[in-house]
Amino acid sequence: MTKQTSLDYFIQQLEEIGFSTHDFCEFNAQVLAAKEIEKEQMEIVYYEGQQNWDSEQTFEQYYNQTFNK
Repeated sequence: MTKQTSLDYFIQQLEEIGFSTHDFCEFNAQVLAAKEIEKEQMEIVYYEGQQNWDSEQTFEQYYNQTFNK
């Protein structure tokens, strides 16, 4: 089963309120860059999760330390 990323969800919501893919033409490079960043973040989290299996750190602590800079 394929899951939707948050960026894909955001784009879908914009399309549902009337923005078309054509409207994003000038933003295409930024959207692609954002999707690549999102993928890289997921990969890092995946591997860190494997390495830190016994970590005492909560998800909230990890999230705040990693994304709320």
